[in-house]
Amino acid sequence: MSSVLSTGTSALLAFQRALATTSHNVANINTPGYSRQKVDFATANPQNFGYGDVGNGTRISDIRRVADQLAISRLLDGSGELARLKQLSSMADRVDAMFSDTATNVSGVWSSFFDTVSGLSSNASGTADRQNMLDGGKTLANRFQQLNGQLNTLNGEVNNGLIAGASEINR
Repeated sequence: MSSVLSTGTSALLAFQRALATTSHNVANINTPGYSRQKVDFATANPQNFGYGDVGNGTRISDIRRVADQLAISRLLDGSGELARLKQLSSMADRVDAMFSDTATNVSGVWSSFFDTVSGLSSNASGTADRQNMLDGGKTLANRFQQLNGQLNTLNGEVNNGLIAGASEINR
């Protein structure tokens, strides 16, 4: 007799929760962005009495939102793409700033070096012109080394971000 009562009780409790979910859906019918909920039922685990299994009623297996999965997946894909493009834009801005900044750009030093090379070609025997070209070459090489260091730092940041992202996904 107790199994009949517990089976009936489980059904009543499950349907009470289903009615509460229905009332929640009705209460939020005019709420912008709300998607209704649906209750899924499943058979409760049966109990074995030696001569066979006897059912234990029903249970709620899930309460899920009823929504357009295509729209949700497109929203998630769009959000991920936007984040990726923002990150790419940020990195591109940093590289652009590196090459356009007057303190770190190559164009001024490059022009200066080729001006000294041009000056040396018109006066090949001048020791001052030779020294100017060597100094300009050293300055240009130092600028390239500076940019290389900054690009390596940026590369390290990108790699660390990828490693952190992969670790987060794996976790």
